[in-house]
Amino acid sequence: MISGWFLSIFRLFHVHRLGYTNCDSVSLYVNTTKIGTEKLSTFPNMIMQWTNVPWASGVIKAVGMKGNQTVTDSIKTAGPEAKVMLKPDRTTLYADGDDAACIEVSVGDASNNFVYSAVDQVSFTMTGAGRSLGIASGDWGSNEPFKGAARKLYHGKVLIVIQSTTTPGTINLTVSASGLTPATLTLTTTGQPVNTVKPGSPLVSRLGNGLSMFTCTQNPGSKNIRAHYRVDVPGNVGISVVSSSGSLVGRLTDKYHKAGTYSSDWNATNKSGVYFFVMKTDAGKIVRKSFIVQ
Repeated sequence: MISGWFLSIFRLFHVHRLGYTNCDSVSLYVNTTKIGTEKLSTFPNMIMQWTNVPWASGVIKAVGMKGNQTVTDSIKTAGPEAKVMLKPDRTTLYADGDDAACIEVSVGDASNNFVYSAVDQVSFTMTGAGRSLGIASGDWGSNEPFKGAARKLYHGKVLIVIQSTTTPGTINLTVSASGLTPATLTLTTTGQPVNTVKPGSPLVSRLGNGLSMFTCTQNPGSKNIRAHYRVDVPGNVGISVVSSSGSLVGRLTDKYHKAGTYSSDWNATNKSGVYFFVMKTDAGKIVRKSFIVQ
């Protein structure tokens, strides 16, 4: 996949194939036979469709074009169900009681090819420094509880969301289904890195695909501490002040921000000591450690 461009193909009944993309055009192949090429301008919702596609064992491949570069996606014919497969969006979490990982659960054949038609009931067990936020399949007709430890696959998949605790360590996850080889996964939780800054020193940290500047300085002639920050990607921004004991002592902002440069004050009267200024966005977190002397 080319950064910023996406392409995925999925099935609809037996004779339809859909592709979701922002490429300029996409060509569809069944094995080596080219079915046709569609242009994005014909499908403003980014979902391209090919009808009357002949079925054949093997590989369905989509080749997207963006300028003179290509991005591809494919689906392979699967054999009998053999194993549970896990695909986490990350394997390391911050041990802050807030960070979370999404684990995609699916069923594969002996060669790890995804079995789209699988409807098995999968169950999971978990130990270590984490907790389950829920399990879901995307099936709106299901009445299975989100807070349960089992779920029936929908179009071959379910999703488990696991959150860290405040204790660094490991989270051990096992997912099983009757008659299939179970899958295991280990997540690691670590302490949040802290940067110590001097007043007025601009530090820039990477958040997602953008950069966000976040500094804390004392206003001349006052007891206020001013946080200066830059938002490159529009979204919700929360800035809080935490004491060295971990208690929340102030909240500077918690709302949607457009891209731009901002500042916010915190009244630090009689607040000598060590404090952590925590900036959270949809893309990540920055922590600044400040020593306040009055």
